[in-house]
Amino acid sequence: MKSLANIRRPLIFVGPAVIVMAALTIYPAIHAVRLAMFRYNLTRPWVPKRFVGTGNFLSFFSDPYLGNALAVTAKFALSTVCLQLLAGFAVAWALTRITTGRAVFRIIFLLPMMVVPVITGLIWLLMLNDGYGVVNYILASCGLPPQLWLGPNLALPSVIMAETWQWLPFSILIFSVALSSIPGEYYEAAEVDGARRWDVFRYVTLPNLKWAIGLILVFKLSDAIKAFDVIYSLTGGGPGITTQTLAMYIMKQGFTDFEMGYSAALSLLLLLASLVIIMPVLNSVGRETQA
Repeated sequence: MKSLANIRRPLIFVGPAVIVMAALTIYPAIHAVRLAMFRYNLTRPWVPKRFVGTGNFLSFFSDPYLGNALAVTAKFALSTVCLQLLAGFAVAWALTRITTGRAVFRIIFLLPMMVVPVITGLIWLLMLNDGYGVVNYILASCGLPPQLWLGPNLALPSVIMAETWQWLPFSILIFSVALSSIPGEYYEAAEVDGARRWDVFRYVTLPNLKWAIGLILVFKLSDAIKAFDVIYSLTGGGPGITTQTLAMYIMKQGFTDFEMGYSAALSLLLLLASLVIIMPVLNSVGRETQA
């Protein structure tokens, strides 16, 4: 009886959370897999669902817009993650060299992460407006020609800048923790041995940052692959399809064209792509942590 009571008590506390998680994650995932095997359009509710098996998945090969969505997603994810890694490390390194007001600077750099992504998109939409945006105003003040930031040529770089600005604080925070955790004795020993700055960075700093780099890669790659909020509020996937990522294309198929079956199949493709990209990085981080 006593052992039964010990089992029942954790179930009482954990049970509601498990039920909520199952309702919000497991059931929708199962429903998405099931829906992906049917041809179903919300604008024709009187037409019954038609079972097509792998038909929706085979449609990937004849979809003229899917290749562009995958290419835009790859460019967007790689660019934002690389920029966040490089700029995040540079800012975190600079913060370690500041002795006065370091806490104030850290708070300032963390502020963008606290802004709702949709609001971030709207802020950058105003800043990059070709008529009254502050960015073109600054360019004109410097004698430089204004740019059509949300036009076909610069829309994707503009979205990348907005996404990087939004989540750069995460990289700064992780790198700051990693840099502060490196024992000072390592640098003292390197200085005694007469190591150059590049050698100190290569053999002392970088090896101790591997876990931080892996952590940023795991979280930011997964976020960038499924990014939606900033892109939707800044460009809506346009102009044309220049910023239409896979997540935006899924939304278009499901809630513009109302092809729910094909949209569900695309969402499973997005999940598979995320797993294929993230799992090797996650395994590498696990090996580094165990080592």
